[in-house]
Order: sequence, then structure tokens, then C-alpha cells
Amino acid sequence: MHLKKLLGLALALVLSGAILLIGCSDTIEIVSQPNDSFASGSEALSWFPLAEGYQTVYNVKEADGDNKTISFIAGKSVEFQSGTAIEWLSNDPVSGSDTGYFQYTNDAVYYYDSKSSTGEKIIQLPLTLGNSWNRTETISDDLLTNFDDVITGSKDTVIVIPLSKNLPIIGEVTMTVEEATALQLEEIDNSYSSAVRISVPSSSTKTNYYWFVQGVGLVKYVIGATDSYTNGEIVAELVNYGIAQ
Repeated sequence: MHLKKLLGLALALVLSGAILLIGCSDTIEIVSQPNDSFASGSEALSWFPLAEGYQTVYNVKEADGDNKTISFIAGKSVEFQSGTAIEWLSNDPVSGSDTGYFQYTNDAVYYYDSKSSTGEKIIQLPLTLGNSWNRTETISDDLLTNFDDVITGSKDTVIVIPLSKNLPIIGEVTMTVEEATALQLEEIDNSYSSAVRISVPSSSTKTNYYWFVQGVGLVKYVIGATDSYTNGEIVAELVNYGIAQ
């Protein structure tokens, strides 16, 4: 499915909650404000919607000047370990397509690289100031490795076919809720009245930041930020989201 970049008049359609046609037969509902129908299933999913067909599209800027668009889509519920999980499909113009998995409870959301991997807790309610949790029980190389492409997680490795992670949440173990504030996005000049910012240290001097909006999900992230370089090595913003049909 080909996704057209939102520009000009398309932005007006976004703000009015219109339907944008993509290609010849696919459609995706474009919205600019939270929509509860995207986040049914548990309270935690209101912060990371996983309704089947829910798609998020990001514009990614790297410090070296490279730009690209990547997308994620929530798939079907499938058999997984001792229960079920929701497929998480990524599409990167460089790394290609891959699949991860999500499970959830009422107050937490867990990500898995594969059907045999250990889960990472990426959301833990309540998302109140100062609340923190461990993504995993221990620090591992998978959490700390430098990434060539943090979007799909292709790791800096000598292996011909690198390992992958289909989620840009990387760094050390502890995730901490730092603030809830209004957020202005630059790519499509969109804003949210309340976005929760979560931090994850990536080294002794750098930090990764993730902004979540209730009813929408992850709307922005910065990898490798420092006090003097707040946009870090990579900054990505949500430019499109909705139900792909």
C-alpha cells in the first residue's frame, strides 16, 4: 500500500477528520484528535492503540540529513506462547517489512521481537509524573546495542543479516514519566493539548524520549538527545494515523 505525504490541502482534510484515498482501493481514516475506537480493549491500550488495522506513519529525520517515512500497523490476533498476541507489522523503505508482537493487560502493554522472545513492558499505568518501571528484569545486549536503524531496529553488527527490533523504544531498562504538556509537531503543523513524555537513558550522557497521546499512541520520539542537542541523533514525528482498509 502506497501512502501519500500529507501536504497543503490534505492538511485541512486532516483537521476536519476527513477520509483520504490512498492508491486505487485502500483508504485510511485521517484524524487529528484522539479517537476511543482505536484504543478499545484495556485502559493501557488507550495510550498505545492496537485495534486491527490501526496504522501509524512517521517522518524520520537523522542527524546526517537523511529523511524517510516509515509505518507500523496492528494486525490480527494470533496464537502466541501460552496465549494470544497482536501482530505488529513494520514497513521501512530501507530495511523492508518485519513482524513483532504485542500483549496487554488492563494496565500494561508488552512488546515481543518474536514468538520466542521475552516481553518488554513499554507502558505501565498510571502515567503520572515520576512513575517509572523496568522494561525487563535485567539489562541485556539487545537493550543497549547501538542501532543502525532504530526504526526497525537493525543493529550495528558484523552479521550479514542483522537482528531486528520493530519498535523504536531502546536504551537502558528504566522508563520514567517526566511530564505531561502540550506538544507542537513540526511536520504537519499539528498539536496536542496533552502529551506524556517518557525518558529512557541510552548512555551516561544521552537520553531517548517518547511522547504518547491518549487515544493516538506514540506521536514523537527522539533518540540520543543531550543537553546541548535536544533533537539527538534521530527525531521522528507522527504525520498520519487511522484505520487502514
